[in-house]
Amino acid sequence: MKRGAKIAILLTAAGMALNGGSEIDLLEKACSGGYAAKCYDLGRIYQDGRIVEQDIEKAKLFFKKACGDGYQKGCTPSTEEADGEADHCNRKEFEQAAQNLDTGKIESIQDLKKSYRKLASKQSPQCRSKLFGDFTKYYRSTTETTIDTLEKNLNEHYPLSPQKEKEYKAALQKIGLRIDQGEGMYYVEPDNDWLLSEFGSTLPEVWKQYLKQSSYEAKNHFAEDGALQIPFEALRKRIIFWEKFLEKHPNFPEKNQIKEQLSGYLYFYLSDLKNTLDFALISISTDSIKKSYENFIKENSDSKYYEIVKSHYATLKDGGFKVDKRVDKGLNESYNKFVEKPQ
Repeated sequence: MKRGAKIAILLTAAGMALNGGSEIDLLEKACSGGYAAKCYDLGRIYQDGRIVEQDIEKAKLFFKKACGDGYQKGCTPSTEEADGEADHCNRKEFEQAAQNLDTGKIESIQDLKKSYRKLASKQSPQCRSKLFGDFTKYYRSTTETTIDTLEKNLNEHYPLSPQKEKEYKAALQKIGLRIDQGEGMYYVEPDNDWLLSEFGSTLPEVWKQYLKQSSYEAKNHFAEDGALQIPFEALRKRIIFWEKFLEKHPNFPEKNQIKEQLSGYLYFYLSDLKNTLDFALISISTDSIKKSYENFIKENSDSKYYEIVKSHYATLKDGGFKVDKRVDKGLNESYNKFVEKPQ
């Protein structure tokens, strides 16, 4: 089983939404239950077309409901401007080009790349950002089928000879995929370094920042088999990086992928510490956890996670920083209440 899938299973068991379908279902229930802000969130999701097919009319309906239920932002949505901007940025033309491609063939990525470059060449940074967001959406859908087939073939012959593995890596690098291995199997994933190399000159700074950080984190997996494999303090820094990134760029095209990753980081940082101490793949101690929480309280008082980290720290301190199952259960329950609290 792939690392990402294992982490997803672990987080799903903790009651956290990790994919488009589950997130939409939860938001719709909240919207129907009177949480107007969630109706607005649904409107934005359908307007942007990030984890569902874009549907401007459905977006308008959710904005209207948000407004009617008292959420002011829903009363002045930007769907009309979004329609006009899509035309101005050639997004509809790019969407049409993407829909005409055979997403079952990995070679179609090269045609998609040409379409993006042609349409983005004379656009503003804002338009290029949106167009590149569209590109990455189709890029992922095109690579998904290829990745599943590749992994099946690779793992039927695991392990490959060094020469064969080198040849596979070189071939896949040309189409933006990378091979890694762990737990006795190969897995294939999109390569953000390729995206930077191929499109860096056309990308706004925000996309470069996102791809560089994502590439670093992909090469330095934070957990495997439910066990932490980076220092606890490094985990804190990743949480703060992505929290600030989302605050600065709330409408970034990849915001939902960022939120999913951030959910994983927070789960390990704020709960299940007993498991982290017992099974971490590197040296993790109560002292390192204590120090990291103290750094969080000292340096990150502006974080929206500040209060829960401070509360966790107080609980641990009262128990002499002895993380047993009883303490861990209390921290986990506190965390679940925090993440499920309606906004």
